[in-house]
Amino acid sequence: MEKATMALRDKPSGATVLSSELMDEALGNASLCSTCRTRAFKEMREFCEMFAAEVDRVTMEVSTVMIINVNPGESDIGLKRLCWISKRRL
Repeated sequence: MEKATMALRDKPSGATVLSSELMDEALGNASLCSTCRTRAFKEMREFCEMFAAEVDRVTMEVSTVMIINVNPGESDIGLKRLCWISKRRL
């Protein structure tokens, strides 16, 4: 879950959770356990599909607000801050 959290910070999308990069390591570890190996592939896939659907649901409720820092005398317009604000609060 820690790796999924980090990956979602970079790319908040259900597809991120379904990436083979994230699942391969977890499934590799589960395959070493005699108890887990018989169920891990099916249950991990089911969990990731539910998790991805929830990530997509939540990210659809979010809008992006960009605050641009425009300083007279500077040659470029810099991005001051990128904020995620829940539509429920708007």
